[in-house]
Amino acid sequence: MLAAADTLLNVTVSVGVTLHDGHPDYQRSMQRADQALYQAKRSGRDRVVVC
Repeated sequence: MLAAADTLLNVTVSVGVTLHDGHPDYQRSMQRADQALYQAKRSGRDRVVVC
């Protein structure tokens, strides 16, 4: 929750996390992180999914 000048703002966060497996194609890691992010969003608010 953030408050400034009599305004209250509720903030939620969904996070997708992955570890880079050392493969030279970093896009694989980015795709896994993206999949984890969307899984977190589908699971509800304030979620972290590690893939």
